[in-house]
Amino acid sequence: MSTSKKYFYLKLKDSYFDQDNIKIMEAQENGYIYSLIVLKLYLKSIKHDGKLMMTDSIPYDPDNIDILAKVLNHDIAHVKEAIRLGVELELITILNTKEIWMTDIQNFIGESSTEADRIRKYRKKLKGVQMYDKSTPELEIELKKELKLKKDNKSKKHKYGEYKHVLLTDDEYEKLKDKVDNREYWIRVVDEGIELKGYSYKSHYLAILKWYKNNKSSTAKDFDFNTDAIIGDVM
Repeated sequence: MSTSKKYFYLKLKDSYFDQDNIKIMEAQENGYIYSLIVLKLYLKSIKHDGKLMMTDSIPYDPDNIDILAKVLNHDIAHVKEAIRLGVELELITILNTKEIWMTDIQNFIGESSTEADRIRKYRKKLKGVQMYDKSTPELEIELKKELKLKKDNKSKKHKYGEYKHVLLTDDEYEKLKDKVDNREYWIRVVDEGIELKGYSYKSHYLAILKWYKNNKSSTAKDFDFNTDAIIGDVM
């Protein structure tokens, strides 16, 4: 299968339906039908830079709208009126050569390819890696937003312990599983230590590791919260 085949898509701004000509069209009887027909005409024309073509060499004839109506799956009268209003509102241009053009199409055309799709799918599998793809600049913006969101989520701290004093990121919480025996116990040790003694730590993750290192022999039964020997290094 060739990876050079292109497809086109319609890029509409969120203010598209706030345009005066679109509002006027939709204010007519059956206006929302006409508005939908105009959107379909945009889609039909983007492959040919705004020109409505039946095939690559045969344009649609404005004097023979019934064929276009069948393709659009709309009533002929609705399509005729939509085109008439489109011309009146400068959404559509009909040339003396009997060609139908969508006036503002160049503001809405986007272009991609199967190769761009392959890159897009590949990128979704990567974590924290950005790759340059000149054919899809919009994707770069979305990737940056996604990476920033992941970074923010990764650094976000959650509360642990009965008194919710222990603050750990998801990454720190997972690492404690391998760093200490009985992770939940040592979270409780620091949590209760903060509650009882009012200790303040820059990093609760490092505090837990320090308590664990200096109290390996302690158990829930004989742990002494009056022990202040390890506080200084992790304040």
